[in-house]
Formats: sequence, structure tokens, C-alpha cells
Amino acid sequence: GPAPLSPPLDPLPSAPRMTQTISSENLRALFEADQIDALLAARRMVRLRGAARAELNGQVVEAEDLLVDLTDDQRPLAWARGGVRYGQGAIDATVEDIQIDLATRTGLLTNARLEVALESVRRLRDLLDPDEQPDRLIITAERAETKLIDTARRGERRVFEADGVRVTLPTKRDPQLGLRARHARLQMGPSGRLDDHVDFFQANNARLMFGDKPAFSLPRLHVGKGGVYLPMAGVNGTHGVWVETVFGWQFTPELRLRVTPRLGTTHLISGSVSLEHISKLGKFGLNATLRERTLLPVQRTPVSYARLPEISWESPRFQLGRRLGHLEVQTGVGYLKEYGTVSGWRARAEAQWVNQLLHTPTTGFQLHARTRYSWGEGGYQYGWAGLGASLEHVFFRRLWVQAGIHQRYITGSTPFRHELVETPLEVLSEARLRLGNHWVIENHLAYDVNNGQFSDQRAGLLRRDGLLEYGLLVRTLPSFELQITADVLGF
Repeated sequence: GPAPLSPPLDPLPSAPRMTQTISSENLRALFEADQIDALLAARRMVRLRGAARAELNGQVVEAEDLLVDLTDDQRPLAWARGGVRYGQGAIDATVEDIQIDLATRTGLLTNARLEVALESVRRLRDLLDPDEQPDRLIITAERAETKLIDTARRGERRVFEADGVRVTLPTKRDPQLGLRARHARLQMGPSGRLDDHVDFFQANNARLMFGDKPAFSLPRLHVGKGGVYLPMAGVNGTHGVWVETVFGWQFTPELRLRVTPRLGTTHLISGSVSLEHISKLGKFGLNATLRERTLLPVQRTPVSYARLPEISWESPRFQLGRRLGHLEVQTGVGYLKEYGTVSGWRARAEAQWVNQLLHTPTTGFQLHARTRYSWGEGGYQYGWAGLGASLEHVFFRRLWVQAGIHQRYITGSTPFRHELVETPLEVLSEARLRLGNHWVIENHLAYDVNNGQFSDQRAGLLRRDGLLEYGLLVRTLPSFELQITADVLGF
């Protein structure tokens, strides 16, 4: 069991730093501290006090007070207290105590408090004032386990599994938004930053909180690059009255399962399931969907389809240079069933290039290009290549406006209606107006240049409490539907 450290000792007098090196067949240990005491009785113990630093087979532990057990040189153990830093990079953490198994690179923390920086690009559309924008997460846990893992695709990652968790997004304006969870998992990059990874945070039995007041409870909560995945509800012509949420399980840092069930009054159950594996070669997936829908803007009708299943591959993101943007490639093959029309095998290949040429606190400008090609049973071939640009600007911190244009060049034909591109040249506009501190009005329009008509129209009235935004979205084109939505801002 743990060898608890003694109570804090009196400050050490000023003295030269002490160093000590221990080498064996399986271990090389380097110690540095204001004071080093070797306790070589029944167990080989080393006590370090005052800005202590221990390096064991390349792994570094730093703290004000360190106790290292070298009895088994294949499995050294360490206990640390005060200003603990462990592993590659630093974490701003305070813990009552930490026990570290340096062989498995696992640390057990008691009463831990972690601060994690948020480095994501701020969304202009959030319309947050400077004192509302969070720059870090504060995580407290009664008990936590931290482990350094070498993943195939993303190098060394740090994973936290914690019980009795409270997470806060601190801002300079109340109410403060946070959550409490019975159990949570957090994945971070090597420098103590949030990992650039979908579902970098997962929590079980979570309660979103305004200060100490609960907003609502969720059996499972996910936070990823797209924001916080909250339940949704709505009404449309395909599913009737429906509700949808997300469940996920991360079996290893490389393997995860996500289930998105949707309950509706028309077809009872639909949704999607995906099993994904991430490696140096990219993301491999096995995906199944039931009664997904897309809207045909010219025919003014929804089309439902299913993938039963599809095997897919998504490349790593290729950064083409500081000013040349990034490129991503996807492929997939599977069996498609389009309700009321056809079914059969289909293969697809896609590539997308995005270049963010300008991003300031008030203005953003982006160029993008995308191409897609599919082929399948009966010898059909269908594809298109497109170019586009978008410009966004914030006026007086209260009005966000975005305008864009997309041109696509089409070849071939497809029996699957949900693949059709009915608006080759489209002009888009979107606006969000913040009224006071608590209300947002938004509107989205798309204009089909070829047919001379609007192809999409959506409007919303949203309530904002701190960083939580929720409300009602109404779509009138190409068909009528309602949706209740919620989002956490600042990511």
C-alpha cells in the first residue's frame, strides 16, 4: 500500500543543492533536491526535500517533498506532495498526495485540483465578451488515476480517470458554468493541453451546474472538438416527434464505440452506431445508420436512408504549411438502403482542403475546396468538385454576420437520391444578434442561383445563461421542422 509522507516539515535552511545517482542493470536514477536522505533498511528508500526532482529511466517527477522506493528496480514507486509535476510537460496541479508506479506510468491522486488550458480557436459566432470567454478548465476530484500512454497516431497522451469530479469553466462573469459527475475521463496532450481529439472529455451521471444550482442531469456527457454533445429534440416529417442523445465508450486510447439513439413517434427507433480505431494510418470505422435523413432543396422533400453497414477510413490531417491550410481524405464502402427507392453496394472517396486565411477577434476569412466521387451496383458513377469561400465579421460584439458562396461541378448520375447535388451554385448567409445578456436571434438563408429560389431557411430564438445557450430552431425550407437545441459556448 501507499507509504504516506510525513506532515510538512519546517523550511530547509539555505544550502547548496544535493545530487545523487543510482545505477543498476534495470534502473538509472538521478536525484536532485535541497536535501537527500537515503533510507537503506529493509527497503531501498530515498527521501528528497525542497524543490525535489527525480529522474528514473527517463521519467521525471518533481515536487517539494518526494519519497522514492527502489526496492524492486524493475518497478520503482514514488510518493509526492506539493507542486507535483509528473511526465512530459507540466500540469498545474495541487494534490493532497500522489502515488506513482513508474513502471506502468500510473499515478494515484487524492483530493486533486487540476487546471487545464483551453487552446481552441474561439468561435466568432459565440458573441462572447472578453470577460465571458473561458481560457481554462478547473477540475477537482476526490480520487483520480493519471496514466501516460504512447498512442500510435498522436504520440504520448495523458489520460485521467477520476471519481467525485467537479469541472468549472471559470469566467469573470456570473453565473459560472460547470458540471459534477460520479465518474469522468479526460484525455490530454503531452504539454498538459486538452487533446485535439473527439470526445476529449467524457462523464457519467453528469449534472450541468450554474454555480451550486443544477441545470439538468445527463446519464453521459461528451465534450469534443465540436463542442459539448447535449441531447436534442424536435419535430419533422420523417421521425415525427423525436429525441436524440449520445452514448460512448472508450475501450483504449485507440478504440472507441459511439451510439446515437433517436426515439421518434413515426418509426420508434433510429440513429447511428460507429466503432472507430485510430492509428498512424488514420481512423478506421465500422458505421451503421438507421433512417438518417437529408433534405432535397429543389424537390422540397426529405429522403431517408440507412448504411448497413459501411467500412470507412479517414486520413490524418495533412498540414500543408503555415499559409496553405490542411487536407483530409476519406473513403468508404458499404451497403446502402434508401427507403422507397433503391438499395445496393456503394463505394465513395472524398477529399477536403481548408485554408483559414484570416482569423482576428472580429473577422475571419476562409477558402475551401471539396471533391466527392461514388460508384456502385449497376455500374453507376457520380461525382462533383467544388470551390467556396466564406467571410465572417462581428459588429459591436453583438452582431455576427457570415456570407459565403459555393460552386460545384457535377459529373455522372446516381440512383441514390440522398447523394444528389441539386444546387450547384449556392449563396449562403447567416446572422446572429445578441440582445442584452440573455437572448440571441439567429437566421440562416441559402439561395439557389441556378433555379432562382431560396433553398434553405432556418431561424432560432435562443436563451443564454452564462456559457449555456439553448432554445428553439424553426426550419421553413425546404420543409417545415422544429428542433430544441442546447450548446455550451467557448470551445
